[in-house]
Amino acid sequence: MIASASAGGDALTQEFSYKNRLRRQALTLVWIGEGWNLLETVVALWAGARAGSIALMAYGLDGMIELFAGGVLIWHLNREWEDGHEKAGERKALRLVGVTFFLLAVYIFVQSSATLMGWLEEPRESVAGIALVVASALVMTWLYLGKMRTARRLGSAALRALLPLENCRPLKT
Repeated sequence: MIASASAGGDALTQEFSYKNRLRRQALTLVWIGEGWNLLETVVALWAGARAGSIALMAYGLDGMIELFAGGVLIWHLNREWEDGHEKAGERKALRLVGVTFFLLAVYIFVQSSATLMGWLEEPRESVAGIALVVASALVMTWLYLGKMRTARRLGSAALRALLPLENCRPLKT
């Protein structure tokens, strides 16, 4: 009887250790994404200001939304890890990430409508913008695949919810 209780305890310890390893992996991927998004935001805003490109400026502003969503996810994963409040924290993180989706949708609608109505000039091409989009496609694809695999193993709806946000950016710069 003692051996089976010990085996059950070992299984729980292994499960706890596995989940902690996945949370660390998720946090590492999110932090890498935050670093990239910060760099991307600064470059997009700088290149947009130099080229007079509203599209690049918009790309940079969208990066700020991504930074916020990533910060929410980092907060959630840290809180879940420290407090063990998985369900309540998961719902709050999902709501906050949902707000960023809504803000992004409103922004895209306003930007697109104003451009179509002629209130904003059409975006001009920018070599820096094109290079940024190509680099982002490569980096974000790598991060997406890693986060998706980790989210599936961890069972984190909040981590999965952030993934579409990273891949719905406008490509015209």
